[in-house]
Amino acid sequence: MRLAGGGHAQLYSLRRIRQLVDEDFDAVPVNPSRLLYHSRRSPEVLSRIYHPEETRIDLRYFVEKGGGRFIRGRFLRSKGSRYCSARRS
Repeated sequence: MRLAGGGHAQLYSLRRIRQLVDEDFDAVPVNPSRLLYHSRRSPEVLSRIYHPEETRIDLRYFVEKGGGRFIRGRFLRSKGSRYCSARRS
């Protein structure tokens, strides 16, 4: 089984990446940047409660720490569970 993507919808999975890898998932998130800004903190950033740097999530760090593989690029397509294509940045 494969897991692709590195956006907000995948944060739940990224927190459990070690478990997914242990259960034979091919955990390879693809995102244009290794950093993801947490959009739910945007009002606090605009209000200057937080600096933008304080709302970043380092996707690559979490993925590799959990035993997965991170690709910096854009996810293009998936053909069933056997093939997916990404363009590296």
